[in-house]
Amino acid sequence: MGFFGPGSFTDIVLKDHILKNPMKSQMNFAILYETNGRLHGEAYDINVDNPHNRTTLRNDFNYLAENFFQDSNYLKLGDGYPVFVDVLRWYTGDVNGVFDEIRNDLKERDFNLF
Repeated sequence: MGFFGPGSFTDIVLKDHILKNPMKSQMNFAILYETNGRLHGEAYDINVDNPHNRTTLRNDFNYLAENFFQDSNYLKLGDGYPVFVDVLRWYTGDVNGVFDEIRNDLKERDFNLF
C-alpha cells in the first residue's frame, strides 16, 4: 500500500477502511514509502542530509511503526518489518546514516526494520 504521509488519502484508507475490514485477515500488507511528495529534492537528487528530509523520514517511519507494524497482518520477513522505498536510488547524502538512525529509533520501540 502506498504511503504519502500521515493524514494522506492512502493513510486514511488503510487505517479507517482496509484495516477495519472484517476480511483483512485474508491478506498481508506492507508499505510502499512514496518519496515524491514527502521529501524535498529533484529527480535523481533527494538529499537525506537536508534537515527537512531527514526529519520527515524519521518521523514517517516512526509513524509507520506506531500505526501499522503492530497489526497482525503486516508482512514480516523473519523478525523484520519491510518497507519498500520508492526511488531509493535517487537518495543522496548519508543514506546509510539516516537509515541507521531510523533502525535505532524503531529498535527503541521493539521493531526491527527489514
